[in-house]
Formats: sequence, structure tokens, C-alpha cells
Amino acid sequence: MRVEIRRPVAATPDEVWATVSDPCVMGALSDTLIVDELEPGTKPGVGARYRALLRVGPVPVGGNVEIIEFNPPRDMAWTTLTGVDHRLRLRLRDRSEGGTWLSIRFSYDSPGLLGVVADVVSFPTVRSAIHGLLRQLVERVEADVPRRTS
Repeated sequence: MRVEIRRPVAATPDEVWATVSDPCVMGALSDTLIVDELEPGTKPGVGARYRALLRVGPVPVGGNVEIIEFNPPRDMAWTTLTGVDHRLRLRLRDRSEGGTWLSIRFSYDSPGLLGVVADVVSFPTVRSAIHGLLRQLVERVEADVPRRTS
């Protein structure tokens, strides 16, 4: 299953990247995402590993992840090493009107026939959680950006 959403942010890609490029910061800003370093002092970048759990209803699901793409200030992606198979990608793109498009693509796949059923049943909850995560990230970035005067 895959969820992909995009929202405009009233900030430059560099300003957005400063908040969203660290998985632990994303987790701290979110009601739905829990992220912890697997090794203390981990710096975000290719090969960095984290424990990432998404609250799907009352149950957090996920596993250990590794960043596989890290291109400041444009793209970050992780994939699972253990646990429920999922991938997360953040994309930042310039808006012609000014500001940035922030996109999240989240895909997941539970094993087996029962996993397919679980994926279909959980999709509305997962989609809602990803929408909430994006909303919270945008709100935080916009609150942190100094007000511009015209």
C-alpha cells in the first residue's frame, strides 16, 4: 500500500530541510511517528539507522530503518531492516509561487495473505497518520521561520 501527499510550506527548501532532515526531530514533532537513534549521537545521512514506529490506532508498528538516500536540501529516504516492511521518502521542491512543496511518500507491505488483508484494513488509519505527520511538520517549519515583511 502507498500513501503520497504534498503540501505547500511558506519557507525555503533550506529552512524546511533544517527541520525535516533529522528523523528524530520528525518523531519529536509528531503525534503519530516515534523515532529513536539506534546508536547515541547518530547524525542523519546515508547509512544512519533508527527505530521508527508509526502509531496505527493504539499500536505502534514499524521496525529498524536505515537512511538510503540523503541529498540536502531535497530528498531523504529510509527503508526497513527489521520489522514491518515500509519505506518513507521526503521530497522538497521549489514552488513557482515561492516557498516549498513538501511531499511524503510512505509505502508498506505486510507479508502473506493475511498481511494483504491487514494492509487494506489499516490503510485509512495509515493515510490519516501520514496526513497528520505532514501537517505537524509544516506547522512547525512555518512557526520557526521568521516572519517576512513585504
